[in-house]
Amino acid sequence: MRHPINRACGDSDRDECSPEARRIAPALAACGSVSEVADLVHRIFVAVFDSRTAGPPERYARITASIWEEILATGRPSEIDTPADGDTPRR
Repeated sequence: MRHPINRACGDSDRDECSPEARRIAPALAACGSVSEVADLVHRIFVAVFDSRTAGPPERYARITASIWEEILATGRPSEIDTPADGDTPRR
């Protein structure tokens, strides 16, 4: 199963999303709500780029929803593998 972050980026952009996915995945275990996931995702993109390039938190609604659905389905966000450069994470 592809990680929701990479799934949102699409296959052609997988390598471009990997740095963000590697930072987001391990921090998901500390998220207890969809709003915490949204804050985390936006915060990481602002840190990797800048606030202007990252844009508003609303830009990440689809990614956040996918991540939260995965968390609810599995109950184990810490078990989502962190991707290596160019790799698609697996469970």
